[in-house]
Amino acid sequence: MSSAKPINTSQMLDMEDYLAKQRQDPEFAREYEKAQREGGFALALARLREAQGLTQEQLGAKAGIPQETLSRLERGRIPALPTLKRLAKALHATVLILPDERVLLAAGTVRG
Repeated sequence: MSSAKPINTSQMLDMEDYLAKQRQDPEFAREYEKAQREGGFALALARLREAQGLTQEQLGAKAGIPQETLSRLERGRIPALPTLKRLAKALHATVLILPDERVLLAAGTVRG
Protein backbone atom coordinates (compact mmCIF):
# COMPACT_ATOMS: atom_id res chain seq x y z
CA MET A 1 0.00 0.00 0.00
CA SER A 2 1.35 3.42 -0.97
CA SER A 3 2.01 6.01 1.70
CA ALA A 4 1.91 8.88 -0.80
CA LYS A 5 -0.20 11.79 0.33
CA PRO A 6 -2.67 13.41 -2.05
CA ILE A 7 -1.57 16.71 -3.57
CA ASN A 8 -3.16 19.70 -1.90
CA THR A 9 -3.84 22.10 -4.76
CA SER A 10 -4.55 24.99 -2.40
CA GLN A 11 -0.97 24.71 -1.15
CA MET A 12 0.27 24.80 -4.76
CA LEU A 13 -1.69 27.98 -5.40
CA ASP A 14 -0.34 29.47 -2.19
CA MET A 15 3.19 28.75 -3.41
CA GLU A 16 2.48 30.36 -6.77
CA ASP A 17 1.12 33.44 -5.00
CA TYR A 18 4.16 33.50 -2.72
CA LEU A 19 6.57 33.29 -5.68
CA ALA A 20 4.68 36.00 -7.55
CA LYS A 21 5.00 38.32 -4.55
CA GLN A 22 8.66 37.45 -3.95
CA ARG A 23 9.56 38.04 -7.61
CA GLN A 24 8.53 41.66 -7.21
CA ASP A 25 11.77 42.11 -5.26
CA PRO A 26 14.48 42.70 -7.93
CA GLU A 27 17.17 40.80 -6.03
CA PHE A 28 14.91 37.79 -5.49
CA ALA A 29 13.82 37.91 -9.14
CA ARG A 30 17.47 37.89 -10.34
CA GLU A 31 18.38 34.94 -8.14
CA TYR A 32 15.21 33.06 -9.07
CA GLU A 33 15.90 33.49 -12.79
CA LYS A 34 19.51 32.40 -12.29
CA ALA A 35 18.36 29.25 -10.49
CA GLN A 36 15.89 28.53 -13.31
CA ARG A 37 18.63 28.87 -15.96
CA GLU A 38 21.08 26.70 -14.07
CA GLY A 39 18.50 24.03 -13.32
CA GLY A 40 17.45 23.80 -16.96
CA PHE A 41 21.04 23.33 -18.11
CA ALA A 42 21.69 20.72 -15.41
CA LEU A 43 18.65 18.70 -16.43
CA ALA A 44 19.54 18.86 -20.13
CA LEU A 45 23.11 17.75 -19.42
CA ALA A 46 22.03 14.79 -17.30
CA ARG A 47 19.38 13.72 -19.82
CA LEU A 48 21.79 13.86 -22.77
CA ARG A 49 24.44 11.94 -20.87
CA GLU A 50 21.95 9.27 -19.79
CA ALA A 51 20.39 9.04 -23.27
CA GLN A 52 23.82 8.13 -24.61
CA GLY A 53 24.26 5.51 -21.90
CA LEU A 54 27.19 7.31 -20.31
CA THR A 55 28.11 7.56 -16.66
CA GLN A 56 29.55 10.80 -15.32
CA GLU A 57 32.94 9.09 -15.27
CA GLN A 58 32.65 8.05 -18.94
CA LEU A 59 31.53 11.49 -20.08
CA GLY A 60 34.27 13.06 -18.02
CA ALA A 61 36.87 10.88 -19.73
CA LYS A 62 35.50 11.78 -23.19
CA ALA A 63 35.37 15.50 -22.40
CA GLY A 64 38.51 15.76 -20.26
CA ILE A 65 36.47 16.93 -17.28
CA PRO A 66 36.68 15.45 -13.76
CA GLN A 67 33.64 13.46 -12.63
CA GLU A 68 33.31 15.78 -9.62
CA THR A 69 32.92 18.75 -11.96
CA LEU A 70 30.21 16.95 -13.95
CA SER A 71 28.41 16.17 -10.72
CA ARG A 72 28.42 19.88 -9.81
CA LEU A 73 27.18 20.81 -13.28
CA GLU A 74 24.33 18.32 -13.03
CA ARG A 75 23.35 19.88 -9.71
CA GLY A 76 22.95 23.31 -11.25
CA ARG A 77 26.10 25.10 -12.31
CA ILE A 78 26.66 26.49 -15.78
CA PRO A 79 30.29 26.03 -16.83
CA ALA A 80 32.63 28.41 -18.58
CA LEU A 81 32.69 28.43 -22.37
CA PRO A 82 35.72 26.10 -22.81
CA THR A 83 33.99 23.46 -20.67
CA LEU A 84 30.74 23.93 -22.59
CA LYS A 85 32.64 23.31 -25.83
CA ARG A 86 34.23 20.12 -24.49
CA LEU A 87 30.85 18.84 -23.27
CA ALA A 88 29.17 19.63 -26.59
CA LYS A 89 31.89 17.83 -28.54
CA ALA A 90 31.83 14.77 -26.26
CA LEU A 91 28.02 14.54 -26.40
CA HIS A 92 27.74 15.43 -30.13
CA ALA A 93 25.47 18.24 -28.99
CA THR A 94 24.85 21.90 -29.67
CA VAL A 95 25.18 24.66 -27.11
CA LEU A 96 23.04 27.76 -27.53
CA ILE A 97 23.59 30.84 -25.39
CA LEU A 98 20.55 33.10 -25.57
CA PRO A 99 20.37 36.86 -24.93
CA ASP A 100 18.54 36.24 -21.63
CA GLU A 101 21.62 34.23 -20.51
CA ARG A 102 19.91 30.85 -20.76
CA VAL A 103 22.28 28.13 -21.89
CA LEU A 104 20.67 25.34 -23.87
CA LEU A 105 22.25 21.99 -24.61
CA ALA A 106 20.55 19.97 -27.34
CA ALA A 107 21.27 16.68 -29.06
CA GLY A 108 22.83 17.01 -32.49
CA THR A 109 25.17 19.52 -33.98
CA VAL A 110 24.40 22.65 -35.96
CA ARG A 111 26.50 23.45 -38.98
CA GLY A 112 26.75 27.06 -39.90
